[in-house]
Amino acid sequence: MEHFKTNAHFAGALFPIAIVAAILGGALLEETLKDPDLLANIAGRKSILGWSVAIEFLNGIAVIGIAALLYPVLRRHNEALATGYVGFRIIEAVFYLAGATVPLVLLALGSGSAVSDAQTVAQILAARSLIMELLVPIFLSLGALLLYSSFYQTRIVPRFLSVWGFAAAIAMAVGNIWDWPLTVQIVLVMPMLLNEVVLGVWLIVRGFRPPA
Repeated sequence: MEHFKTNAHFAGALFPIAIVAAILGGALLEETLKDPDLLANIAGRKSILGWSVAIEFLNGIAVIGIAALLYPVLRRHNEALATGYVGFRIIEAVFYLAGATVPLVLLALGSGSAVSDAQTVAQILAARSLIMELLVPIFLSLGALLLYSSFYQTRIVPRFLSVWGFAAAIAMAVGNIWDWPLTVQIVLVMPMLLNEVVLGVWLIVRGFRPPA
């Protein structure tokens, strides 16, 4: 595991970066997208939309980076799990980046010569909601299940983190598949956010343990 110390440190740093980027970018963007006269006012919101897109793109890149850094470590112990994990995270990142482009589409509509009706805007926003609130969490959960299964088997991180992460991935999937109240969704997603922060800190400070 000494050979993968750099992978551990960089992957550990990317976990909290991805979380902060997802929360900050999403919060900035969703607040702007709530405007009932979005297209009419969009010219004055170009700056905040641009920053929101950049921050959300940072999250997508961080997700791909985490997968790339962890793959050679996981592959040494179980190539099928490693490949599945990377595959799910790439799909997650692709969906996330697709959802992040919605403001660019709206900017194009707002500056175009054709007048876009409210129904078109509603359909675009509904597509983003489907991507960000269902598809991204599902593939994030699937990837996490494979990651923590590998960690549990190899013990290259403490087992309490593996069990915590596995349970948190299931809770997050349940929280996003069903239409729960917002408070319940936050409660179900929070264990995964906290787990990834703790995992990131562990990888930065301690790296990977020798496999069991």
